[in-house]
Amino acid sequence: MWSFVKRVLVSALGTFIGLGLLALVLVGIVAGISASEDEPIDLGNTPHILNIDLSNGIAERNESDPVLDLISNSKNQPLGIHQWSLLLKNAAKDPNISGIWLNCGNYSGAWAQAREFRELLKTFQLSGKPIYAHSFMFSEAGLYLASIADVVSLNPKGMVEFNGMASQIIMYKGLLDKMGIDVQVFKVGQFKGAVEPFINEELSEPNRAQINRYLSELYKTQIQDMALSRHRSFEEFWALAMSGNTPFPEQARQQGLVDTLEYEDQAKRHFQSRLYPGELAKYGSLSNAEDLPEVTASDYWKSFDHYHYSADKIAILYAEGDIVMGKGSSDQIGDESFIKEIRELAKNESIKAVVLRINSPGGSSFASDLIAHELAELKRKKPLIVSFSNVSASGGYYLSCMADSIFAQPNSITGSIGVFALIPNSSKLYKETLGLSYETVELGQESVLFRPDKPLSPGQQALMQQSVDRIYSDFTQWVSKGRQIPLDSILAWAQGRVYAGTDALQLGLIDGYGGLDRSLQSAQRMAKLKDYQIQEFPVKKSVFELLIEGEMNSSLQSYMWSKLGLEAELLKDATSVQHLFGVQSRLPWSMPN
Repeated sequence: MWSFVKRVLVSALGTFIGLGLLALVLVGIVAGISASEDEPIDLGNTPHILNIDLSNGIAERNESDPVLDLISNSKNQPLGIHQWSLLLKNAAKDPNISGIWLNCGNYSGAWAQAREFRELLKTFQLSGKPIYAHSFMFSEAGLYLASIADVVSLNPKGMVEFNGMASQIIMYKGLLDKMGIDVQVFKVGQFKGAVEPFINEELSEPNRAQINRYLSELYKTQIQDMALSRHRSFEEFWALAMSGNTPFPEQARQQGLVDTLEYEDQAKRHFQSRLYPGELAKYGSLSNAEDLPEVTASDYWKSFDHYHYSADKIAILYAEGDIVMGKGSSDQIGDESFIKEIRELAKNESIKAVVLRINSPGGSSFASDLIAHELAELKRKKPLIVSFSNVSASGGYYLSCMADSIFAQPNSITGSIGVFALIPNSSKLYKETLGLSYETVELGQESVLFRPDKPLSPGQQALMQQSVDRIYSDFTQWVSKGRQIPLDSILAWAQGRVYAGTDALQLGLIDGYGGLDRSLQSAQRMAKLKDYQIQEFPVKKSVFELLIEGEMNSSLQSYMWSKLGLEAELLKDATSVQHLFGVQSRLPWSMPN
């Protein structure tokens, strides 16, 4: 007996010591992180090159994650688009910043975010300070970003991707047939392509036509921007891209896609000679590329005051991810938590206007309606401006309809005003493959609405279609009311169709082109503010809160997936299936990067 008691005590003591050590480690990590976060960067009086690395893409919000920084030893965690705007405006007037070294060759992020960032770089150039872009290779999106630079430099052994745009969609019908699962579909809208992968082995012609249309509009925007910056004609660059015949360095240089072929050390020496002609001695020995004084964007962010105080505030409320019922997670828009944020902003008297920044393909129709209703109530009390990021479609567009103004990029994705529901019929899987029988005792003719072992009855099918029709009717009326467009017009071109920002402007779905900066200017004008301070919501949780709650944020999750060789976007789509509850208003696929 005493032996047993000793083992229990020793085990308990070991557990207690282990927990104590873990607590000390966590406290040490948090303390170290806090110390590193607070440490300012002093550039002195020496001119520096601002080194911008977009390898990790462009985030909606400041994605600097102290835990991720610690485990990955990364110094290039992406800033949010608003932080980038403040940083580049400060760099333009800062005498300690001479120019920008742009590393964006392997950028693989979203197109609309790339254009918004490109516009920020264009504004920086008005200061007269140059931008030098160099890479071993340029992806299509990386080349688009680099084309704004004064000099585009490519490694002599590198490659360039300039060959058009494609959308790739996995069709699940064949797999479901093999599994013995038949998907029962209920939808409204000729173009609601979200259901097609589950019921067709090929895209329908209407769906193929809409995809071709918005891809063409996205690519036209890109080619127009590039042609203007590179001093070429749109027709010349379009034909070049369609031929896809410029992958190698010399071809890219001859066609005007890049300016020079050189290794990185050569490029940096050329850049320093451009920046400091005849004045090298003044700043020390700069004869070698490694002597060129540089500061990373992450470090430069710590070198100046970001915000000034004002009693009047404009809130940026970020709505990013799938729209779901409940609280959601850090990369979702849960109706419970998001409505709480909206109500707090409505009550906060110091908040004079709200900019809703949306980057969402939609999701639950019910959650979208609840959030949209609360946003309409917010608008009664203070100006509400909406800024679209890469995508604001279906349920994401539903959220925006009642705003005072909506701004988007020409290559933002929106529309998809349609509704669908999918009900699996697994009778073949249950009976023939698994040999399972499914017995119920039912009190009432429709006491069990959905059974996995048999198809819906005609009455149940009619009920589902009525539900979808009612939600679609509410959706189109909501758009008509919010955008002040006749309902007949909405019904004519809604139909679940996806639109690029260019078409959305023509149809009146948005009010104009612009990024977050333009939306903030509109909010300031509507609120009649001479001066204001930005506050971002939802307030990001501290490292300690994340550790206590056991919540893994999206950046850490993506990092772990990448270390396992897994495609983050594909896994994100796969894991989102568990949140599909009820009728959906969402895009059918992840948009192409």
